[in-house]
Amino acid sequence: MVSDSSNDFEIIVFLQTIPMKRLSNFLFFQAHLSTKISMSFKPCFVFIFFCLAALFFWLPLYSQEPDQTLDTETRQVIDLNGEWSFKKKGETDWRKIVLPSPTEKIGDLFFRRTFEIPANIGDSQFFIVFEGINFSSRIKLNDQYLSSQSYGHTSILTPIPKNLLRLRGSNVLEVEVNTSLGNKTIPLRQALLSPLPLRGIFRDIYLTIQPAMTISSVVVKSELANSLSAAKLDLEIEILSTELAFNTMVADNDSPKVVCVVRDEESNQILATAEQSFRLNNELKNQIQLSMEFQNPKLWSLVFPNRYSVEVRILYKNKLIDEVEQKIGIRELKLDNNHLFLNGELLPVKGVTFLENKSRILTDEQALTLLQEIKSNGFNTITWHNPPPAHVLELTDSLGLLNILRVPLWNVPGAVLSDPEFSGRMSSLLGKMVQLASNHASVLALSLGDGFDASSRGTQSFISDQLNVVGTENQFFITSGFRNYDSSLSEFAFDFITFNLTLHGYSDWRKWLANWIDEGSGIPILYSDISVPYTATRSDSENVSIYEAIQAQKLKKLIEDIQKEPTLGFMLAALYDWQISYPSVLSLKTSDRNLLPIGLFTVSNEPRMSLSMMQNLNKGTGYQFEFQQNTIERFDTIFIVYGLIVIVLFLIFFRRDHRLRGNFIRILSRPFGFYIELKDGRKIPWFTTSIILITSASSWGLILGSVFSFLRHHPLFDFLISQFSPSNTVNIVLIYMSWYPILGIIGFSLWTAVLITVLAFYVLFLSLITRRRLSIRNSLTLVYWESCIFIFLLPVAFIFYRLMIISPIRLLLLLLLIIFLIWYIYRIFTGIRTVFTIRPGMTIALFVGIPIILILVLDILYNQSNGLNAQLVYLIHLWYN
Repeated sequence: MVSDSSNDFEIIVFLQTIPMKRLSNFLFFQAHLSTKISMSFKPCFVFIFFCLAALFFWLPLYSQEPDQTLDTETRQVIDLNGEWSFKKKGETDWRKIVLPSPTEKIGDLFFRRTFEIPANIGDSQFFIVFEGINFSSRIKLNDQYLSSQSYGHTSILTPIPKNLLRLRGSNVLEVEVNTSLGNKTIPLRQALLSPLPLRGIFRDIYLTIQPAMTISSVVVKSELANSLSAAKLDLEIEILSTELAFNTMVADNDSPKVVCVVRDEESNQILATAEQSFRLNNELKNQIQLSMEFQNPKLWSLVFPNRYSVEVRILYKNKLIDEVEQKIGIRELKLDNNHLFLNGELLPVKGVTFLENKSRILTDEQALTLLQEIKSNGFNTITWHNPPPAHVLELTDSLGLLNILRVPLWNVPGAVLSDPEFSGRMSSLLGKMVQLASNHASVLALSLGDGFDASSRGTQSFISDQLNVVGTENQFFITSGFRNYDSSLSEFAFDFITFNLTLHGYSDWRKWLANWIDEGSGIPILYSDISVPYTATRSDSENVSIYEAIQAQKLKKLIEDIQKEPTLGFMLAALYDWQISYPSVLSLKTSDRNLLPIGLFTVSNEPRMSLSMMQNLNKGTGYQFEFQQNTIERFDTIFIVYGLIVIVLFLIFFRRDHRLRGNFIRILSRPFGFYIELKDGRKIPWFTTSIILITSASSWGLILGSVFSFLRHHPLFDFLISQFSPSNTVNIVLIYMSWYPILGIIGFSLWTAVLITVLAFYVLFLSLITRRRLSIRNSLTLVYWESCIFIFLLPVAFIFYRLMIISPIRLLLLLLLIIFLIWYIYRIFTGIRTVFTIRPGMTIALFVGIPIILILVLDILYNQSNGLNAQLVYLIHLWYN
């Protein structure tokens, strides 16, 4: 029985390692080797042979999708790309969809398709692979749960129990995908300055059929010795087996072995070999470690990306069971004194970031074109906003480009990072990214994210936890990005850090660098995400060209200054435009979903002047042109002219109308008498009240119009406004009010008048609930005339835009506005107390308490779905740092 079972297993394992297109040759070979077949049975055997051959050739044609079945030496791959069925949660009808394909639909989506597996697969192992699903997913086969993942961005490999597969007939694969983002997802919903993420199933799907003993992973760690003249390779090999294979080998009392061969990819010469026998363990998982050495390795570099082929095989009774091939490069990366060295030679980082989006999915063809384009422009490093697929890293290995793999986190507040659920999800993602980065000589570093606040305790705890997950024994560096300086940064165990300059002040980086060199404990720094924002402020081509030219010159000057300092180098924000994902309020160019494009290429793939400038700078060639044009916008003239008109008109009415003049003086000098008269029912003419309202509202119209016009390019201000914008209609109105000053002045004046009127009706409401009934006219009169103090803001309001240009004055202007608002509220409070004749405590409870309670309730409800508080705290911190 032992012999029979052993032979059965041997035949099954051997059969499954041979592709079906060669199976007829194998059968013919076996027939000739057999000594038990009589000559008289030859005609019968020939007939059976041809029937079997025809059957094996016909089976693939009978399969549901024969052209999608890809064979390898020991494995089969069934391609599951193509037509699927699709529906949203709550729908009953399934629709057709072609996958992979990103979607813009948000919510719970369901995808389904059927497939068949080849016959006579023997004792195989099955794995379903999704190269990319965003974001959380749940996978089922034949109505049975297989696996789930709470984040996206990386591939999902799921083993399939054989008892769940239908070896005959159709198998039903169903995937539930949640494409929503929230307060604990990766990335966060509406994360500050975050690009638009891909959603849905956006990369390849396939089923792999592997032998009963299969090589599940091979990790190769290289080490150079003797002045780079000798290479040592340490291999960690994981082998998975089926229970039948385990039982058969135990009964057979024989052991398989792992054989490893290292070849020169160019000459095909074998440089080193190693082998080791092993016995399958009860857990059906074996960890094998092998070491090899060889002399005079050809080192991997950006100019000569030499690689070696590491071939790993499992042999049983000298028969091939499984085989994998891994391409590796051998190189030495070192950091010393704020410089990067590759194989002992100085390597300044000249990098660019890239974001995969729906118009640029990283297929084999598109990825190769992109990488060749990046290299031809003189860049040597790429930072990926999202983890790229493995085949992209293979291409960078072969082309000679370095990679920084970044976790998709941008500007996440410490209050979110400290959440255990979020941190656990992040740890799982990091573990898969470490596996992705293994064996690739092109991986320079793994980044934990960007835009962190180093001073936050939540950030510090989060980074410490994730550094423990990543570990220290890697072939690449560990880094992370920050937006502000803090001495505690030097306590993190980073190999280097990145300082993010996206839309950052270009004047403060030197101070930041000086502080870091003094207190950073020698940790190198790389300036990252240096932005090249493009906003067409005019429609005529001449102005746009001037803007681009000045932008290119500004970028060139910044890069040249950075290269003169002791830093690793620079990373530009993007090769192509990507848009910030939160709904933009102030951007005229893209008013629907994004703030402004950032990149060296336009969205239509047209190179900008900035790209030509960087290409020449990287290569040290080309005409280094200069520009002297000035594009300062004279918005301040409109505010000054409008403000002077308002001042002149008010003075004319003030001089001619004695009732306006008398009431204005009385409300300021003898307000209690004014309040008593209102209580007694005195009626002030609407004309004079209207003059006060229009002039006061115009003061705030000039101020708010100046603020929105001045900050219309500022992403932090845009983000803040967008969080409170109730609808797209309001967004469109705000856009025009921000970009056209006269519309802004008039619009914000009307908005101020409406707010003052709402306040008047609130005073009327208080009079009703306190039984101190006040007429509508006198409620309006009280609130309108109290706003006359804002008229004193006019001398500042009409030059407010010009004053904001001077940085030290901005804080004083803010304090001035706060003082006037407090003064106004205090005067209304005094008027209510006098007119209603109620005590101060009751007045405070009514006038102030009700709005505060309402605001707190709205804040709690809003933050349940948006997490705004944590973002606002971080926003304010970034603004003033």
